[in-house]
Amino acid sequence: MNFDRLRHFEAVARRGSFVHAAQDLHITQPALTRSVQVLEREIGGPLFDRRRRKVALTGFGRFVLERVQVLVSSHNQLSQEIEQFRGVESGYLHVGFGPLAAETLASRSIGRFQSEHWRISLRVSVMAGNEMVDAVTSGRIEVVIGEPEPQRAQPELLQVELRRRPGFFYCRSGHPLLKKPSLTLEDLREYPFVGFKLPAAFAHMAEAGKFGDVEPATGMLVPKVECYSVPATKQIVAVSNGLGAATLSMLRREIRDGELVPIALVIPGFETGYSIITSRNRALTPAAEVFVDIVRTIDEETEELLPRSLGTKSRYLASIPLPKRDRVSAQ
Repeated sequence: MNFDRLRHFEAVARRGSFVHAAQDLHITQPALTRSVQVLEREIGGPLFDRRRRKVALTGFGRFVLERVQVLVSSHNQLSQEIEQFRGVESGYLHVGFGPLAAETLASRSIGRFQSEHWRISLRVSVMAGNEMVDAVTSGRIEVVIGEPEPQRAQPELLQVELRRRPGFFYCRSGHPLLKKPSLTLEDLREYPFVGFKLPAAFAHMAEAGKFGDVEPATGMLVPKVECYSVPATKQIVAVSNGLGAATLSMLRREIRDGELVPIALVIPGFETGYSIITSRNRALTPAAEVFVDIVRTIDEETEELLPRSLGTKSRYLASIPLPKRDRVSAQ
C-alpha cells in the first residue's frame, strides 16, 4: 500500500475539499482524484460518498481515516526526528532550568552554546520543581537542569547530579536580625521566608506561623512568600523584612554594594542539589548532547564558597543535622 496515497486521502478528509488538499500537497486536482481512486481499489471500498456535493466520508472512510491519521502523525514525527539527528549545526532545542540553576549555570551555558552553535534556535524555560517531571517525560523539553520535588521523582527520568553548592539565608541591610549579638535558627522563624520550598527538616520553622507553612502531603516547608524567580526574590527581600536563601554567586553584587547581607549561620547540608534531567526512554538529539556537555563543563568551572562573613563567626547548628535526602531542594 503506497504511503503517498494514504497521505493524499488524509489531506482530502482533513481539508474537506479535493481542491484545497491538492493545493496543500502541491499536485493537480485530477492527480489527487486518481490517487484516491487507486487507494479505494486497493483497499476494496469507497472512502468518500460521491453522491453529495460536499466531500463526505463513508462509514468505511471514517474507519480507515482513524488509522491513517496515526500513520501520518508518526511519519511526520519521524521526519522531524531524523532532521534533528542529521547534525548539531541546525535545528531547534528546548531546555529548562530550575530557578537557582538558572542563576548559577544558565547564562554561561547558553552563551557558550550559542557562540559555538549559532544556527540552532534555542528556547529556554525557567520552571518550578513540580513542573520538571511532566516537561521531560512528555517530551516538551529535552533537557532540564534542576531538581524535581522528591514526591514527583519517576523512574522515567535519568538524573546526573551536579556539584553541590553551599547556601545561606540573607536579609536586607538594616534588618532587625542584624542588631542581635548572636543568632539561632529559631530567630529566623519570626520573619517571612521568601523563595522555594524547603525539606521537611525545616518544618518546625513554621511553628510561629510567620516563616512559612507545612505542606500536609509532603511535610515540606512552604515559604510565606513562595517565589521561583531569584531576581524577584532578591527585590522582595531588599524592601521588606523577608528572608531569602541563595548561594554566593547569586548575591555577590548585592553583598558588595551593601544591599543584601548574609545571615551569619551555617547549616550543614543546606546546599543546592540540582541535576541534569533527561528521559530514559528517549535518546538525546546531538544538539542536546552538546548542551549537556557544556553544562557539565560550566558546572566544573564554577567554584562556589560561602561569604567570608560566615567564617569564624558562623554557628554550626547541631539541632538540624540534615541527612542527604533532606538537603535543600534548590530547584
